[in-house]
Amino acid sequence: MKLSNIKTGFAKYKLIIENFSYITLLQIFVVISPLITYPYLIDVIGQELYGWVITANVLCSYVIIVVNFGTDGVCAKYVSVNRNDIPKLSNIVSSVLAGRFLLWIVSLMLYMAVVLLIPSYRAHALVFFFTFGQSFDVLLFPQYFFQGMERMKISSLLNIGVKLFFILLIFVVVKEPADYLLVPLCYTIGFLIAGCISLTILRREFKIKFVIPHWNDILRYFRESSSLFATDIVCTIKDKFNYLLLGQINMGSVVVYDLGAKLTALLARPGTIIATVLFPKFAQTRNVKWFKIVLLSEIAIVLFLVLLVNIFLEQIVVYMIGEPVDIVALRLFTVAPIFLAASSFISTNFYIAFGYNRYTFYSILVTTAGYLTLLLFFYVRNDLNNIYSFVIVTVFTYFIELVYRLLTCRKLLKKNHNV
Repeated sequence: MKLSNIKTGFAKYKLIIENFSYITLLQIFVVISPLITYPYLIDVIGQELYGWVITANVLCSYVIIVVNFGTDGVCAKYVSVNRNDIPKLSNIVSSVLAGRFLLWIVSLMLYMAVVLLIPSYRAHALVFFFTFGQSFDVLLFPQYFFQGMERMKISSLLNIGVKLFFILLIFVVVKEPADYLLVPLCYTIGFLIAGCISLTILRREFKIKFVIPHWNDILRYFRESSSLFATDIVCTIKDKFNYLLLGQINMGSVVVYDLGAKLTALLARPGTIIATVLFPKFAQTRNVKWFKIVLLSEIAIVLFLVLLVNIFLEQIVVYMIGEPVDIVALRLFTVAPIFLAASSFISTNFYIAFGYNRYTFYSILVTTAGYLTLLLFFYVRNDLNNIYSFVIVTVFTYFIELVYRLLTCRKLLKKNHNV
């Protein structure tokens, strides 16, 4: 191959390679940071209080879904298509920011009402209040903009800076159990700073002007995102409800389940990287051949990582929690990333990128029905009193989701793409 051809090929894929590199750097940091803070926090504040920190995060995750309203996925496509039209980009950013702010205000009132109405939550009201500040991340940080513009360098470096900031802050200020309130506060401060910096970058580097958007524009973007919002909210209820149920057993079970969820997210991370980097390209080209190749490659990578983690799982658990636990449930949990990675890639890089947004919502309805059926099954058997039941429900739910998405993906490809 001639040197000129190599240079041409590199230039063609330079942006993809650069974005992939920075997102990989970010994800590596995301992987490392819990390995540092997780065992430290459990050792310093204990499983019980850390369980309350996790519970507050779960409740706040619903707020984040509402404030986001699915706009990250839809608006990333609009930004990608209109990347050279500054007035249009300014309108998109301003509309999203205004809509999210209105939802943020409403969410704050509902969130505090829930905390004050539930006695056990009310006893830990401050940790819930400080945790709400994590919603600054989705309120202010325009992830959709950087993704659509294929400028993940900025997004990645900002995220790394924020995470490094609150990790260092946690080690400095959290010294005893009474300091558990400072954990969510550190995250809140970091997200607020990152959001303000990101909006400044939009204004100075990308020449984005923050204007008062027309109400119809706000409604249009959020209306088009509604199917993704419905998907996200149902999916979050499905994924997070187990935490709330386990919390009724004991906070120790919440911590162990949370470790399994973190390992699942960690092992599915390569798929997230690939999907994020390639989303703009799939949205523009809708290349079915490359979609299939990337999907199979992603599954192979995640499968290898699952096998690797299982080899060292006992050592990982002792390091993270500080004491040995029954790891059978965690081994079962590690099957989930295989289903999750493939399913998420189909949702993002086929359903959304190819313009079949509503099928993401349909798939979540199907899997939620499966989730509730499984939950009811274990409830009737009086088995919802241990972590194993919840892990089995979670893994089978991811499996149902993948099967549905594979079947519909095949159907749509055959019907609309002659594949």
